[in-house]
Amino acid sequence: MRARRPRSQEGVTFATPVSAPSLRSLLGI
Repeated sequence: MRARRPRSQEGVTFATPVSAPSLRSLLGI
């Protein structure tokens, strides 16, 4: 998981709009 990098959070959520809500819940955003 690239959630450790600061830009990865924006890149992952931006690259995967469908998985954005799930990723945000996992990241705690």
